Amino acid sequence: MVVEDLSKIFGSKTKAREILLLLSGSKKLVRQAYFTSEIVFKDFFTHHSIAMVVSPYKVRMAERGYVNRGELGDDGMHFVYFSASEELCFRAALAEAKGNHKLLGQLLGYPDCCVDYFSKEFSTNNDPQLESSFWQLNLSKRSEDAVLLSHFPCQDCLQSLELAKEYFDVLKELDGEDSEKLKKNLDLK
Repeated sequence: MVVEDLSKIFGSKTKAREILLLLSGSKKLVRQAYFTSEIVFKDFFTHHSIAMVVSPYKVRMAERGYVNRGELGDDGMHFVYFSASEELCFRAALAEAKGNHKLLGQLLGYPDCCVDYFSKEFSTNNDPQLESSFWQLNLSKRSEDAVLLSHFPCQDCLQSLELAKEYFDVLKELDGEDSEKLKKNLDLK
């Protein structure tokens, strides 16, 4: 499986890369947002022995474009949680439903320092993105479908950098062509 093929199933290359990282075991849990009509991949996960839990509520994005803040509503997107562990999916869904960003971030495998940073900044800042010295931590191209991390790293976080390097190495092994394009797009030069 390559990123391009999976992006046709999951709707973006960023989502496809996360699914590849989940299937490789590099990520234990993935959380993505989908409209009801987009949730057509249950057979894919059954085939790969991956649990899938869909939030019972929907979130309507507060703004257009790539945003992080939303409100509960009838016409929004579901959060969908994927893991080899159904229990982990349910724990993440419950943490999110209760607004427990700290527990959700920990379950998603984000560094504690970044979870603390996000929990503090998100209440006042819809986009707690910091500029980084490392291309692997570059989040500025998220809206262009180019990013390695699914969390907001605190300033030049070395733990996040190690995660990003690990993810990149796995993705490079699984789809070298896509990885090189991603690196070129994220390069800060």
